[in-house]
Amino acid sequence: MNPQEIKNKIDSISYYQNRQIRNNALNLCDEIIKSKLLTKYGKSVVRKIKTEIAKIEDPWSWNDQPNFTDLCDIQEKINELYSIFE
Repeated sequence: MNPQEIKNKIDSISYYQNRQIRNNALNLCDEIIKSKLLTKYGKSVVRKIKTEIAKIEDPWSWNDQPNFTDLCDIQEKINELYSIFE
């Protein structure tokens, strides 16, 4: 997986009303950690971002109303991931 593919995956999960944004972000972090693109330091940064995403509750509730604070927090962490590959 190259940096452009990772950017494309980040773009694909960053759309409005993505109900699986948290799970997709966690899975993407796992893929990045397993890849050989980053140094040890880069992987530790991704692990830190992953733990911060894991601490955030799933923003989508049963009544189709997202918690926008949690949604924005997850999107902010995804943007941090994106900035690593720019």
